[in-house]
Amino acid sequence: MMDRKRIFDLVDAEAPGIWNIPGSVLIFDGLLDLAGSVLPDKAKPAPAKGEGAADGDAFGSALAVILRHEGGYVNDPDDAGGRTNLGVTQRVWEKFVGRKVGETEMRALTPEMVEPLYERHYWEASGADLLPLGLGLCVFDFAVNAGPARAVAFLQEVVGATPDGRFGPQTLAEVLKDVQDVGEPTVIALYQKAREGYYRTRKMFWKYGKGWLRRNAETTEAALALAK
Repeated sequence: MMDRKRIFDLVDAEAPGIWNIPGSVLIFDGLLDLAGSVLPDKAKPAPAKGEGAADGDAFGSALAVILRHEGGYVNDPDDAGGRTNLGVTQRVWEKFVGRKVGETEMRALTPEMVEPLYERHYWEASGADLLPLGLGLCVFDFAVNAGPARAVAFLQEVVGATPDGRFGPQTLAEVLKDVQDVGEPTVIALYQKAREGYYRTRKMFWKYGKGWLRRNAETTEAALALAK
């Protein structure tokens, strides 16, 4: 569903005082009405139960895809993240909960425990909650895998916005324009191709490359199904 309050708050943060201009609220609200056909909408069918949808919401179904990619507890000596469970590293979890944790707690993490972290620090931080469902899944997945700023910067490059890694109203406008002009599947394909290029430049591609490319392909398939 299109979160108008969050979009208005985003614009206000980027351009303080803009809503004091006479007629600005009505004009912008009208633009959102026009954009509604390409933003996530209640009219779109929710993912079926059993496909990972959490109460049929966009974030819940997207998170289910991410958690399938991430898997359970690992502590790979070649991975700088160290102890990791459900895609959450020990360092990230300690920062989120505000204290030190050990192996026992890391092993005990559940999807319900990490959901707020994913929603706040990856889903919303990357602007995925404001994007069409399929493209939002791709950006969310890349944010988890490579960081929200990089995920946003790649999206900005694809749509011709300034690649500063910050998701703001200009980026949103450029994305929606591209989706309307060339279609969401085309934007998804370009974004995922850029992701693949990034993975191929990583020095650990020799070890993790096959998994990264499989993840990218699976996310593309799921995203294109949502974009139909």
